[in-house]
Amino acid sequence: MSIKTLLNQSITLYSRQGYSSSGDEQFSSGSTVRARIVENNTRHLAPDGSLITIDAVAYLGPGVSVSTDDKVNYNSTDYKVSGIYVARGKKGEIHHQKLELIKWHPE
Repeated sequence: MSIKTLLNQSITLYSRQGYSSSGDEQFSSGSTVRARIVENNTRHLAPDGSLITIDAVAYLGPGVSVSTDDKVNYNSTDYKVSGIYVARGKKGEIHHQKLELIKWHPE
C-alpha cells in the first residue's frame, strides 16, 4: 500500500539554520509538505530520567528531508521535532518517516 494516499494533510516544515547573535534559533522560510498528523499526549521517559510529553505525531513520505529541532506548523500550531523514526520496506527502501512533535515554546 502506498503511503501517499494516507498523506492527506499539509504541514509547513522549517529547517533550523542556526542561531542569531542574540541566541535565538533561526529557521528557513519553510516549505509545505504532505503529511498525516495525529494529535495526542503520549509521555516518554528520556535518558536523563525526565518525562517528555509528545503532543503530536507526523507521518511523512520518503523524500522529505527533516532533522530533530526543525519546526513544524500545522493548524496554526508550532511544534518542534523531537524524534525521527524511519520505516523501511521489504527491500530496504524508505517507506515513510514518523516524527514525534512537541508544542513549540520559544524562550
